[in-house]
Formats: sequence, structure tokens, C-alpha cells
Amino acid sequence: MFLNCTGNASDPTVILEAGTGDSSEVWSSVQKQVEQFAHVCGYDRLGLGKSDKLAVAHTADEIVADLHQLLQAARVNPPYVMVGHSIGGIYVREYAALYPTEVFEIRAASRGEKERPLYSAR
Repeated sequence: MFLNCTGNASDPTVILEAGTGDSSEVWSSVQKQVEQFAHVCGYDRLGLGKSDKLAVAHTADEIVADLHQLLQAARVNPPYVMVGHSIGGIYVREYAALYPTEVFEIRAASRGEKERPLYSAR
């Protein structure tokens, strides 16, 4: 799977989760802003963008497990601030449910809505 991490290697790392059918490219302008003050990673789920094609559709649990394995293999250590847009919001919530000790905060990214944390370990 394709992973692009930029910015300072300080904790926590911001993980960007794209919406339905989108690749990490939709986050490029956001990633450029966030990398000014944090370590930030965007990735392409299997079947999207620069990642390998997908033979069979994955469930949310499988998509989250794929991301977890990707972050471990790339040595991107928790804690994470997970930012999800559209269906990506479902995936970041599922990540927090499956790996609660790894998630510092969940944020929803949506046009026209006031930014607010959906979950915070603080």
C-alpha cells in the first residue's frame, strides 16, 4: 500500500483517511499545511490511487487491519490523531475501537462544519 509521511517526527502523528473512492491526493493541500507543525501521513487504501488493486472488496475491519499493518511496517509509531472524511470517518472510528491505546484523538473533516474532536484520550 502507498504511504506518504512528511513533517516533523514528533508525537502524535496525524493520519489522514480519505473518503469514498478518493486517494490520498485529496489531502495534499492539507498535508502540506499540517507538515509545518506535525508528522502527518496520508495513504491509499488497497484498490485506490498508488496502492495495489483489490481482488475482493474489504470490510471496514479488514481496511483498518490493512492500515494498522502498514503503519507498523513503516514504523510510524502511535499515538495517532486520526482524521477521516466521509467513509474515512467510519474507518478512523473503527481503528480507535480496535486499537484504542494507539489513538490520541479522532477528528471529522467535512466542508462547512465546525471542526470538532469526536474522541480524545485527553
